[in-house]
Amino acid sequence: MHIYREESRKAMKLVSVIIPTYNRGKMLSECVDSILKSTYTNLEVLIVDNNSTDNTVELMQDRFERKSDGCRRQKRRDYAC
Repeated sequence: MHIYREESRKAMKLVSVIIPTYNRGKMLSECVDSILKSTYTNLEVLIVDNNSTDNTVELMQDRFERKSDGCRRQKRRDYAC
């Protein structure tokens, strides 16, 4: 899932924030809130979910549906790195 902040993108270098997660929907919302409150505006947030069995993916899809550059779910048998 990519979440972009558009202001001043050309003047600042893009910073990618990568958040690995597994069954942490509630905590993930707080984490993303903190990142989006940053004064640095040229951000890309990548959330890597390791096949959570809670509502992590649904929470992120509902919250960022309009801001997201896409959300892709893929079944894996090994760990996300």
